Amino acid sequence: MATMRGIDIGGSANSNFDVSLVRDQIDFCIVKATEGRDWTNKWCDREVQKCIKYGIPWGFYHYARNNDPVAEADFFVRDCWNYFGEGIPVLDWEEGQSVEWVNKFLQRVHDKTRVWCWVYGNAWRFDQGKVNKECDRWVARYPVKITNLNADLSKWANKVDGLLCCWQFSESIKLKGYSGVVDGDIFYGNADQWRAYARGDRGEADTIAPLPTITVEDDKYRVDITPKR
Repeated sequence: MATMRGIDIGGSANSNFDVSLVRDQIDFCIVKATEGRDWTNKWCDREVQKCIKYGIPWGFYHYARNNDPVAEADFFVRDCWNYFGEGIPVLDWEEGQSVEWVNKFLQRVHDKTRVWCWVYGNAWRFDQGKVNKECDRWVARYPVKITNLNADLSKWANKVDGLLCCWQFSESIKLKGYSGVVDGDIFYGNADQWRAYARGDRGEADTIAPLPTITVEDDKYRVDITPKR
């Protein structure tokens, strides 16, 4: 099974990050774009444009606050309009929003853009059930020891409705060329499948096979996390 190894970066915490300096060490990059109803990451477009320039698959995310979900979705769409259909949109679900809140946000974004977001969160959030199944799951789970990634995956991957598409396995990855740390991620697919997620229902991706459902029954989906060189 194809996998891609990448990173995600936030706002001010990674303000001096330069994706062009680490591009030979990653397969993709996801950048924080917006938060709540009025916060925009002023460094987001700088990194998105570098990803486009160097052919790095990319995504962009909205950090959810506790405002009206439709209002937050409209802000995300309005601020990132030119990104939809090109990068993968993500809802970052970390606070106390209900499943109903999340689904209203996701539906609103799709209604406006014809693209379904990924949903990022801890595995237990998806174990509640009823999160929109059109939206695949990007799960944060940090094993105690890096050597235990394979065993750790088998403990929780079935809790995400069989819709695991990406795993954030660390919040402290070091890359040559950057003095800080970033989050480390594994995408269960290839560049064509990444593009299919980004295009959504806009066409072009119809001939691309969907990602296989992740099930943890044998060694098939074990993850090799040897750093890329």
